[in-house]
Formats: sequence, C-alpha cells, structure tokens
Amino acid sequence: MIDARQHEYIRQNLYTSDHDYFFDSGALGEPFLDDDILHFFDGQTASLVGYSLNRELDQASVIRQVNRIAELYLELPSVNVLNYYGPWALDAGAILKRQFYLGYTEPPNPFNVDLFVDLTDVRVLKTRNARESLRKTRHRNISIWTGRREFTTHEHIKLIRKLASKDELDLCDVCYIASVDSVLRSNVITWFEARVGTALAGLAIVHEYFEGKPFLVLTSFDGVHGGVADAVYATVIRHYMEQGAQRLGLGYSAYEGLYRYKIKWGGVRCNEPYRQFVWAKPDANNALVDCIGWVSRLVLDKYHRQVCRDANVRPSRVDSS
Repeated sequence: MIDARQHEYIRQNLYTSDHDYFFDSGALGEPFLDDDILHFFDGQTASLVGYSLNRELDQASVIRQVNRIAELYLELPSVNVLNYYGPWALDAGAILKRQFYLGYTEPPNPFNVDLFVDLTDVRVLKTRNARESLRKTRHRNISIWTGRREFTTHEHIKLIRKLASKDELDLCDVCYIASVDSVLRSNVITWFEARVGTALAGLAIVHEYFEGKPFLVLTSFDGVHGGVADAVYATVIRHYMEQGAQRLGLGYSAYEGLYRYKIKWGGVRCNEPYRQFVWAKPDANNALVDCIGWVSRLVLDKYHRQVCRDANVRPSRVDSS
C-alpha cells in the first residue's frame, strides 16, 4: 500500500493520469510504489505502469525497473495476468519463459495521449477559440451546478451509459467508467452538472486527492444541447483556477476529435503515447484477458461459469485466490 511519504512523493512528481492511484485503484487493485514505478495487484492481475515518476531516468533504466517488478509477480502462483502500459515495449523473455502468452496488445496512438492544463497560465480561457466557444454558450439557457453528491441518480446513470456506449471506447475503458462509483462519497470529489431548463444535459466528476492537482475523471453529455460541453469545461477550469490549483488533468483523449477539443481548452500533452501488453497464463479464461478491471472480471467470470455449467461443459480454470 502507498504510505504518507510515498503519497507526497507521487503528488510532487506525477505528470500523467497513469499516476492517479486514487482513481485507478478502484479498477486495478491495491496500489504500490517501488523504484519510481507504480503497480497494482488485485490477487490475480498485476498492472505495471511504465511511466516512471523519475522523468530523468533513461529508457533502459525504466524497463529494467519494470522487469524487476514483473519478475516478483511471476513468482506468485496466483498471478494469471500481467498488464503493462507505458511508453516502451518490455523485454518479455522472462514472461514468455514462464509460459504466459500475449493475449492483448495496443500500439501507440499519437492522439491517445494524456493532457493537462497549466492553471497558473494566465492565457487559459483567454485564447481566441476558448473565448469564441464561451460566447456561443451565453444565450443557450445552460445552468451549471457545482457541489458534492452521495450517489448517482437515474439521470446521471443515463448519461454514464451514453458515454459507455461510444464506439471509441473498449471494454477496459468501460471498466474504468464503472469504477467511478467507488470514489463518489469521498470529500475530494466535486460534481459539475449542466442543465438546459430542467433536463440534465452534461456531467463532469473531478477529484483533488492530490492537493493542487485535480483530475477530471469523467465527463458525459447528452449530445442534444449545443454548447453544454464548452460550458462545463470552462466552469471546471475556472473553478480550480479560483481554488489556486496548479494543474488540471484532463485525462486521455482516445481519438483525434477529443484530442483537438482538449487542446482548445489549454490541454498540453504530458506523456508519450502508451503501449499496452497483456500477458496471461494459457489456462486463464480468455474472456478475462481484455477486461483488466477486477470488478467487471467478477461478472464475466460468473457468466462464463454459468454458460459452461448450462452447456454441461467443464469451465476453464480461473484462479480466484
């Protein structure tokens, strides 16, 4: 587990949402920090973050550190899946030698990068594109509520389902969306809700677990009312500028349109495009390899066993330790 000293070290040195263990632990499991490398473990899957908190380390040093941590996980019989994401490919010789196979890989995408807004930059919200977008929202009857909530309403869930249905999102992305509920009751969470008349038209959820460095972890819009996304993004940025925060994490952009949109609001790329590799034991349930989030794997595992039982077929072994 991350202790107080490590927490402060992470807060001072984080530069990507991949270092946001407050949110990521809801999907990936217990967080740890070793040799400037964050990693997570849920008892079955180990997730290794290849973005070192020490940005001065060269590629060979970072890969060496990640491989060392991977070797420790390979010693555990309960580990069925190794999930790695970072800017460089690893030397997977030791992993393959342990009879793991490459079950999933994602090549780097120049638009699927993480973006931050420098809230100390006086030009934020004053660029021509930002001012023009704000001008268009002024007469659209959009009201924004900012505050805290204890739970999601049916209106929120409807918007979240709409986000999850986007073609650009894969199963892993949806797992992360589902993990939002695990942090809602924290006092570091702030909601931003946009209404047009009485209709909930947009939603943003932000946390400031790392003081001065808030993270935007979810946004969703109904796609019907124009200007809502602009009004919400501007409100979030202005809110944290007034709070004296230093940087706002906008999260990954996933595709070109979202990348361009976040750039408009002052987003600056903070890391290299990531590569992802997921290695699994041959007898691990194939349905689980694409689904890194442990909560969603529980559902898939149960479904897999149910289907196999109904078909009178002996299920593949899934280590549940």
